[in-house]
Amino acid sequence: MSPLRTDLALESIYTHENEGIMQSTEEAEGTLVTRISITTKEASRLVQKPMGNFVTLETKAFTDTLPEKLEQHTELLATELKKLLPKNTEKILVIGLGNRNITPDSLGPSVIERIMVTNHVMDYLNTENKADFQAVSAISPGVMGITGLETVEIVKGVVGRYQPSAVIAVDALCAGNPGRMFSTVQLTDTGINPGSGVGNRRDGLNKDSLGVPVIAIGIPTVVDSDSIVYSALSSFFEANDSLEEAQTMLRAMMKHTDKNCFVSPKDIDNMIARSARMVAGGINLALHRNIDLSYAENFVS
Repeated sequence: MSPLRTDLALESIYTHENEGIMQSTEEAEGTLVTRISITTKEASRLVQKPMGNFVTLETKAFTDTLPEKLEQHTELLATELKKLLPKNTEKILVIGLGNRNITPDSLGPSVIERIMVTNHVMDYLNTENKADFQAVSAISPGVMGITGLETVEIVKGVVGRYQPSAVIAVDALCAGNPGRMFSTVQLTDTGINPGSGVGNRRDGLNKDSLGVPVIAIGIPTVVDSDSIVYSALSSFFEANDSLEEAQTMLRAMMKHTDKNCFVSPKDIDNMIARSARMVAGGINLALHRNIDLSYAENFVS
């Protein structure tokens, strides 16, 4: 069993079999789509993930800059997001979690810069009895180290005043497998814990804490040092048919590794920018009708 830290439900259930975990997989235009439902408290405790639904999209091409690939991925993300959102929403609040001054943790703030914010111009957009746009507001509340306030308390104040139908929260995640950095997108209706991507979990943003449904979107931007060691050694021992020996050695080694060291790709700046563009595009297409990616990007430019 892997002892590694991960925010991905897909990685958490690998070593567990339980009646309360349901999983299905399909392929959509070259992207692997995995749906996981955690339906019992026992299963939730076993995999250390809240009860609810998780959708994982996997492809090496998420950060591809080709226009056709970008449009394909944003449309797929929009389709899956719409399935998780409540029906007949009127107002949506999008939250970009993270620290814009730390590149691996800046996914959320980077997405917010590309969101079609419409709440203040609804009277001008929905004319002639058309309702192609819904009211969308967006905030990036920062991190406790800068504001001195818990993120959930800031968001509670905004939610109480704005009263959205649902909240969409975007944050950087931590993967257990180095190969999943920037190749995986996780969507869930269980909410999120700010700071997951850098191992600094804060109070959760979810329906219990905010009073409205919270849909979380995350991309792994980092792995911890244990994951790199574990992945490399596991591959070696598995190739030499000595996996049991590997497990014993790896557990012993993990006791002596630095638990506070996180690693990100060397091209992290470009990957954050490309991922933010894709995630923001998917959110925009999911929230507004009869628009395409080009329209959404021109709207925010």
